[in-house]
Amino acid sequence: EFVVGMYPINSIVVTGVPIVNLFSTVDTSGVMQWKKVYVSLKEDVNDPLYTGADFKMFFNAQTNSTEESLIYFDNIKLIHF
Repeated sequence: EFVVGMYPINSIVVTGVPIVNLFSTVDTSGVMQWKKVYVSLKEDVNDPLYTGADFKMFFNAQTNSTEESLIYFDNIKLIHF
């Protein structure tokens, strides 16, 4: 599992805002499958609470396993209008 979120920076205190939780995808054979995700930040960035704020994106992963866990990111794009 990992979280995609943002840090709205508009004061001394910066608090992370989680946007979406993503979970691994395993097929019926137990093989991990690639997943494509599109995340819209429009509603979050336009929240009146964050007027005038700058934003930084974050990816946060946690595991309870003692085994090595890997997350592969490929072709990340941030589109701004």
